[in-house]
Amino acid sequence: MNDDKLKILLTEYQTLKDEEKTIFSFQFTVIGIWITFLGILLGSLFEQIQSIENFATEFVGKNLDKNMQEIVSNTTILVQNREMFSLILFILIPGVCALFGLIWLDLTTRFIKEAHYIFIIEHKILKQYPDTIGFDHFVFNETKDKGETFMYYFVVNPQARSGKGKVTWEKIEKVLQRREIPYEVLFTEMQGQAGLLARKAAENRAEDKIIVAIGGDGTVSEIMSGIFDHPEITFGYIPVGSGNDFARGLGISTDWREALEGVLAPKHRIFLHPGRLEFDGRTRHFGESMGIGFDAAVCSGANRLRFKSVFNRLGLGKFTYTGIALKLLITSSCDRMKIRLDGKAVHTFSKVLFACGMNGPYEGGGFKFAPEASVDDGMIHLCVAAGLPIYKRFLLLPKALAGKHVGAEGIYMFTCKKAEIISSRPKFIQGDGEVFGPVKKVTASVEDIGIPFIY
Repeated sequence: MNDDKLKILLTEYQTLKDEEKTIFSFQFTVIGIWITFLGILLGSLFEQIQSIENFATEFVGKNLDKNMQEIVSNTTILVQNREMFSLILFILIPGVCALFGLIWLDLTTRFIKEAHYIFIIEHKILKQYPDTIGFDHFVFNETKDKGETFMYYFVVNPQARSGKGKVTWEKIEKVLQRREIPYEVLFTEMQGQAGLLARKAAENRAEDKIIVAIGGDGTVSEIMSGIFDHPEITFGYIPVGSGNDFARGLGISTDWREALEGVLAPKHRIFLHPGRLEFDGRTRHFGESMGIGFDAAVCSGANRLRFKSVFNRLGLGKFTYTGIALKLLITSSCDRMKIRLDGKAVHTFSKVLFACGMNGPYEGGGFKFAPEASVDDGMIHLCVAAGLPIYKRFLLLPKALAGKHVGAEGIYMFTCKKAEIISSRPKFIQGDGEVFGPVKKVTASVEDIGIPFIY
């Protein structure tokens, strides 16, 4: 295969992979919207059942000597409720399921077609480069020929996504050994250990090194805490979490082969500015987001969920967040909050559902609460939801999946370097899904020092 043919194949390969990513993202968006609409319809169905039950109780208790007109009027209401019940149960719910089922089937068909073409191209490339595992193999070889060598430290959370972290590492290790790439692996055994391991590796100045996280958003934030004051250290990431908001914001593939190629043969190099979370005299760092109120309560509920590991194994981890969110949209308490921006402007809100400080665009497994945010812009993008009645809370979720909630009634957006948030009552707070509190006051800011990051 000559160089011209190889370049054509690689270009076509990249185009197909980009299309495949887009389709995959649409599939999850469709599922999220379907679950949201189904939740709304089931909630309405429950309301109609309650109305019928209440009428029946009231009707039975009525004295037949009462005004006949009143009974007839109540009977008319019952008929209307039954009609609405039938409409929801027999028409709307099957119709919504059928519509989204057809959309999902179309997306799946397209995905399979793209995957078939990708397989054909990869088969052709393998004949020329037997060790390749992805698009960037050619670039990797070019870099290797120039004599650029690094020591790779892989910080692995083996329990990420219910054991997928360990399984993924075993596959990655085989590739590293086959390519004769120098590496050292550091396994975490408890929460918070990833940062300590990364700092220990960073303090060894014997060689040029790249520290690579293998885990979820929590592992990323822990390592940021460990190396944020070591700007000479390059950071990489292979996502294996259930939410993967950090990876989603940067466009890092959740396929370990592609993510590994991004570490070994990077196409992008940026400088991350970790978020800084301060509360009760404690300091934590976050890569993607922090929040107080509803979003933190969702993270807390997801972390305690008994069947979370089952959903993770099925590849449906993100929908644990969606299910819990639907419930808490109704039950969450809304309190008064005062927010001070950059130590100057003060904004006071009543009935606040949540306030989240975004360092990247996504939170909660794919909700695009800050479309303009970027982990390398050095700013906190604050999203506040306040004064929303219950039905508007339900409308918020599908809008936020696409980042279309900005500008809607009850949604307030701010950009700052530092945000101090004070709640009238203690609330849970979260940083990259790790829950703390409850607390009444929390401060979110960004570090001035940038961490070199490759992908």
